[in-house]
Amino acid sequence: VAVGMLMALDLSRRMGRVDDATIRVTRSLFEDAGLPLKPPAEMGESDFIRFMSQDKKNINQKIRLVLLSALGCAEITEGYQQGMLSETIRAFVQPCG
Repeated sequence: VAVGMLMALDLSRRMGRVDDATIRVTRSLFEDAGLPLKPPAEMGESDFIRFMSQDKKNINQKIRLVLLSALGCAEITEGYQQGMLSETIRAFVQPCG
């Protein structure tokens, strides 16, 4: 869950909804709490898409995400660019080898 929240923040930043400071504060809180900051090394981009496709927030087979405009201000939306979502996932996926 923590990794997913960080990924949602990353996508929110790419979309201009939050700033880098918001991500730093959240990351620091998660780190202090001992929460994971990275997904399992064996997870790839296709794994993320598959899991997100099965989420209960989706409607009519469209992936809906919780994105932030500030800490504590979130919305469920499908209003994001697929390319930005892919960039976010690739930023978190561990390269092989």
